[in-house]
Amino acid sequence: DIFIPALFVTMESGDELYEVVVDAAIQQGEIVQFVNVVPYARWYPPVHFSGIVVWVVALLTLGVSAYGSATEYRTSWKKISQAVSDGVVVFQRSAGNSGRERVETEDTVDLDNENGGDFELEMANQGASATPAESNGENGSTPTSPGSDSFSIDDDADGTNEDDFVGNPTSPSPADTPASTEETAAGEEGAASSGPATEQQEPPATPNTQQPQRVNANSQSSTAGAQSMELNALHVVLFVACASGFLFILFFFNLDKVIRVLYGIGGSVAMNHILFYPLYDKLLVSKFRLGGAKIANKLQSNAFGKLPYISNLTWMEVLSAASAWSFGIAWIVIGMTRVHPMSNGYYWFIQDVMGVCFCILILGLIHINTIMVASILLCLVFVYDIFYVFISPYIVGSSMMIDVATGANGIDPTFCEKYPSDKACRGAFAPLPMLLAVPWFNDFRGGFSMLGLGDIILPGLLISFAARYDAARDLVKKCTQTSTIRSGENDLDIAPEDVESSSSRYHYHFGRVQKALFYGYFGPLMIAYGIGLMVAYIVVWSTKTGQPALLYLVPACLGTVLFLGWRRRELSELWSGPVAMKKANKMVNVAKKIPAARPASSNVAESATMV
Repeated sequence: DIFIPALFVTMESGDELYEVVVDAAIQQGEIVQFVNVVPYARWYPPVHFSGIVVWVVALLTLGVSAYGSATEYRTSWKKISQAVSDGVVVFQRSAGNSGRERVETEDTVDLDNENGGDFELEMANQGASATPAESNGENGSTPTSPGSDSFSIDDDADGTNEDDFVGNPTSPSPADTPASTEETAAGEEGAASSGPATEQQEPPATPNTQQPQRVNANSQSSTAGAQSMELNALHVVLFVACASGFLFILFFFNLDKVIRVLYGIGGSVAMNHILFYPLYDKLLVSKFRLGGAKIANKLQSNAFGKLPYISNLTWMEVLSAASAWSFGIAWIVIGMTRVHPMSNGYYWFIQDVMGVCFCILILGLIHINTIMVASILLCLVFVYDIFYVFISPYIVGSSMMIDVATGANGIDPTFCEKYPSDKACRGAFAPLPMLLAVPWFNDFRGGFSMLGLGDIILPGLLISFAARYDAARDLVKKCTQTSTIRSGENDLDIAPEDVESSSSRYHYHFGRVQKALFYGYFGPLMIAYGIGLMVAYIVVWSTKTGQPALLYLVPACLGTVLFLGWRRRELSELWSGPVAMKKANKMVNVAKKIPAARPASSNVAESATMV
């Protein structure tokens, strides 16, 4: 009998076997011919398209989140423009041109510094009044007395600006303007008796002695009055310190299952707020009404009667919460029971959906309003990422950031392959859920492409600031342009729907896209973020090692905004806080005081387009 010894090894030992064969060939000469090695390697893709998927999802998430953070500026312009069309607010010459003294009222926004205009907007408030002598003021202006029903926002602390939003005595009818909660009963009766409810009546000539409602004039928050948090330098330092401590805890203590449960709970809340409630509202109640009027009315009705603590819940809220929690609980169960949860399509898809909702929610609630704070934050997390990826292996023996993100917990993978039902193996090889992850397609080795949520949120704070700054400047410019149109000093720009030529419409829309991408800050920063993230993935692919994404994103984003600010001579303003944002925030407060506008046949302000 002839015995031919054979050795079967896995690809894990392939390199070692190859080195043995080479050494034998060098040392023993022709004896090596009796050693026959036939490797059988399975094919796997050289490039993983899952990285491209993560790149696209990250860009879309960041773009939607940042653009949505400036929604209040855009909605305020719609209210102001409709109010201008309805006559609720009017533009007129500022004090410098009319000759009248500037009255310290509370609806004040200076348009002069931003665009070279010299106009005021006067807002009609119910209960505001003027004497006949005042109504015949110079240039047709109607000064507002200091005791009129108004609310105060001075543009600067010293109140030296000339052009402002001021209360206009010309008021809509009581039917069009709901009574303020601060009006006295006598004032309400006087307004109700001023004429028929369907007709617009002039308010009585008696002065209103209501105390003005005050708002914070120094706040730079872009959501003036909304529930949002503005980060300052102290918040940034505390955040980085807490993040470092949290990473140490996750590295030295096996808390991955606890983190997974908490993430599933928080993700359910985020999906309810960002995804399911708005979706059901549009489909069933506000827009499409797929179930009809009866279902829409039922969903808006009270669900639990007068039960304590939940008496205000509607069936719509119950439906959206039940949907979100069902998906979240199922995600937690899969993550706790499977050895490789990422091999389950439902698991990684819902995890990514929750991650996207988290990003949109956080960037809508937390804002940065100066480049100084953004620079401190991004420089600190830049050092943080480099330290825990590249330097920590020399201290603790492995990369703390990569081990925590990938879920490395010291469990032998071959043991879990043999005993998948073992308690220690359930959910042992799932990555940290606080990231976007897409598994490698058509790759028998497993693995996934990932991007931490912090790599979206932290640069996203700067990009959302840029989006709000662009929207704030747009709001101020539109109001200024509308004022010049109303005064007859400027021609009305032609809207694209008024142009019959298809080429003209094409050039119009092309110009708008070009302006959005290259002439503001939001578009260039989105391009810089996309390029930085692409470079990070290229380095990961070429080096076959994990890379800190912020190593590439911070120079790309922060460098872009600093260069553009310096080139446009706006860096000092961006560093300390843009004046345009302060003005726009006051316009937001003005818009909140405007009553619901009547449908108008034409809207001059809406048709005024900025080019």
